[in-house]
Amino acid sequence: MADLVVTGLEALAASLNAITPRLAKNALAAGLRQAANIIKDQAKANLVPVSPEDQLTGALKASIRTVQRRGTPDRVVFNVVAGTLTTAQVKKFGPDSPYYALWVEKGHINRKMHDALFGTRRFKAYQRQVSESNTPAHPYMAPAAAEKGQQALDTLVETVRNNFAGIAG
Repeated sequence: MADLVVTGLEALAASLNAITPRLAKNALAAGLRQAANIIKDQAKANLVPVSPEDQLTGALKASIRTVQRRGTPDRVVFNVVAGTLTTAQVKKFGPDSPYYALWVEKGHINRKMHDALFGTRRFKAYQRQVSESNTPAHPYMAPAAAEKGQQALDTLVETVRNNFAGIAG
């Protein structure tokens, strides 16, 4: 896990009380989008083609994007997601979305239909360990968060601070 340090939020918290909630939420959304885009760009850079099909189409790399999720009146949520294509991407790459995004990130055992792992959690872990048909993990999302997490937080704080300075000044 990455050790991330956020600085400068004390002054921001004091500024938040002087600004309307809508302006504060918009400033925070702008900063979060920029921070999420930093992680997204690094995840795309970390992704190397694993399968020949992915190398040909690039669907997995194209599916990595920043998505704003539904939050609450005092909460803004952005996610960096992979594995589903937008409508425009479906037209370009075809109807098959890169459903295998998590398999690339975490690795998996190549099994046939109806060949599930049975037993206790410990026994399943053992079966995975001794299996000779494992596909190793090729993480791209977790290293992106570890490598660029601090830069993303710094960008978030700087963007919000600049937005508040523009509003107050």
